[in-house]
Amino acid sequence: MFKYNSKEYTCIKVSLYPEQCYVVNEVSLIIKPKEFKLIPLNDYYYGSFENPRVVFNTSILPEQIETLDDTMDEPILYENSKDLYYRLKVDRLIDELDPSEVYFALCDYFDYKGDNKIADLEE
Repeated sequence: MFKYNSKEYTCIKVSLYPEQCYVVNEVSLIIKPKEFKLIPLNDYYYGSFENPRVVFNTSILPEQIETLDDTMDEPILYENSKDLYYRLKVDRLIDELDPSEVYFALCDYFDYKGDNKIADLEE
């Protein structure tokens, strides 16, 4: 949100057909560059990639680029796609596990790290 509210940055809107847009996980480009997958924009779920990047299969013409109108348009903003990705993963794990399992797993993890966060919470 900092960049969106800052006077140093301008939020733009690019008008393309969704069929011309794909999402790729930048992490897969680094780890397995020959095996990455382009996901059609319509099939992409926010938070399913650690570091998503949008790829267009067309040229972008000047008339397709506009400054975002704050009164008419509302962008989908996430400060950090990695945080969203990991929060969704953790939420899914918590939903699948018993709450006591999650608690004791976190206790073991913090104990291993030598962190007293759990002891601080219990006080």
